[in-house]
Amino acid sequence: MEELSTKSCVPCSGKLPPATEEEINRYKTQVPEWEIIKDDNKSYLQRVYKFSNFKEAIAFTQAVGDIAEREGHHPVLTTEWGKVT
Repeated sequence: MEELSTKSCVPCSGKLPPATEEEINRYKTQVPEWEIIKDDNKSYLQRVYKFSNFKEAIAFTQAVGDIAEREGHHPVLTTEWGKVT
């Protein structure tokens, strides 16, 4: 099985089918702290990262934003005191 950390993001353009249950189950072991959220017949990955203050949460949000921009994939990031979802 390929390591997810070696892959690049393919933005949700609608040109690729969603991951199958088999693919989700196979890769889920590599991201155990992530949850699969089902909403409006779509599935999303979500994770909450915890921090000891707002400054750390903002720095993390910026770092994720920089990676997301390079990958051409723009996740929903919610930054709060002590956590980023």
